[in-house]
Amino acid sequence: MINMIKERKKLIISMASILLIILVGGFTYSYFTFITNNGIVNSDSGKLDIDYNISNATVEGLLIPSSNRNSSVMESVTAKLNTGSIPGKLNIYITPTFITGMPKEALMWEVDVLNSSGTLIYNMQGDFSTASINSPLKIVDGYNLTTNLLTFNIYIWLNGERIDNENFSADNGFTATISADSVAITGIFNLEPLASDYITGLYLSSNKTQYTDSKYNITYNYAEDVNLMNDRLASMSVNPDSGNVRYYGQNPNNYVTFNGELWRIIGVFDGKLKIIRNESIGTYSWDTSDYSVNMGYGINQWGESIHSDDNSVYDGADLMKLLNPGYENNEDKVCKTTPVKNNETNYYDCGTNSASDYQEIEVNNSLYWNGSSSGKCFTGVNSKASDCSFSTTGLKNNATRNMIDEVVWNLGTNSRSDSVWNDMMTASKLYEWEHSNNSGIQCAKNSTHCSTDVVGTTTWTGKVG
Repeated sequence: MINMIKERKKLIISMASILLIILVGGFTYSYFTFITNNGIVNSDSGKLDIDYNISNATVEGLLIPSSNRNSSVMESVTAKLNTGSIPGKLNIYITPTFITGMPKEALMWEVDVLNSSGTLIYNMQGDFSTASINSPLKIVDGYNLTTNLLTFNIYIWLNGERIDNENFSADNGFTATISADSVAITGIFNLEPLASDYITGLYLSSNKTQYTDSKYNITYNYAEDVNLMNDRLASMSVNPDSGNVRYYGQNPNNYVTFNGELWRIIGVFDGKLKIIRNESIGTYSWDTSDYSVNMGYGINQWGESIHSDDNSVYDGADLMKLLNPGYENNEDKVCKTTPVKNNETNYYDCGTNSASDYQEIEVNNSLYWNGSSSGKCFTGVNSKASDCSFSTTGLKNNATRNMIDEVVWNLGTNSRSDSVWNDMMTASKLYEWEHSNNSGIQCAKNSTHCSTDVVGTTTWTGKVG
């Protein structure tokens, strides 16, 4: 008697991934993991997604000696890769929980693998001579799966040629469970080193020349042969080779293909690459608002924050919501008509700038992230919205999106009183500002040209920045 216990599982191994950042003016930065032509080579940059079904997870009953598997117990497992999964392999196990009245070496197993049309494409067989009670016996070891459904027929039978009257009882018993698991394929590839490791290695193995930023008295190591330098986190207290490795110069050889597009590598940051899109994605508002908020120019707050008046949530800048996931249902007020310039005030008006001149629509709703072919985007002050499409400039597919990491971005800026604001800018000073406690909102509620009760922040955790 066979217990019929149905079991269906979906195996998903989440593999964390990369980051994407958009600059004002449409340039895009990204942290990414290197991909070879053969597949993903970093276990943090995709997802193994396998669907399988076990016809009966528990097997038990009496077995009759025979010369072949015709009198066997037969169960089956079906499995395939789901669309979008990285390469993966399937393992199948039989775990005996009870064996009596028979020698283990006479207890046989056999597995046939059939394709979707029922054709036999592989056969494996063995016995239980090395099996132990409650210990899994692997009968399918790392079978490479595809998106085509495969059937693994499992036969369990007694080989009559391996038993005699002394070691066999007609009152024999056998109980076992069938299980499966999966692993991502990495070892079969001709793996290249991670791009971040390769670039760091280029820098470390090259001869160094030291240059000193005389304005801030910081000395940097430059690998001139490969146009790489270490930023030592803009501090002499940091070892010269312990900061971020960056490309420098007018035209270094730092090109890479990402999202089916040409990008340029900025450098290696925390073991990941930061890259910039070679072409602009278009002209979009960094932030905008109705006329009552800073005369239609929005506020300078990139990420989520709160309103100090009532602690309600402020989602963030309009461009942030256009580029990042999670804002697919975003709605906002837009001007019903095209804003026109008021010659008296020099600002753009949305009609009379009254509430009736605005309407609520879906806009800037993660269109770049999803590569949407149509939608509405903010393209001007006073909540001016226009038709937009990211079918050619947006993210192309889930494989690309799965590479984008969520990291902490530093949003600090200069202080209005900084004496070098109008002086020569250097990387050292910009790095100092970026990591400072000066938020982009440097105004107070009800001030003349910069009025908001949104609390400014100096960090943001997200994907595209």
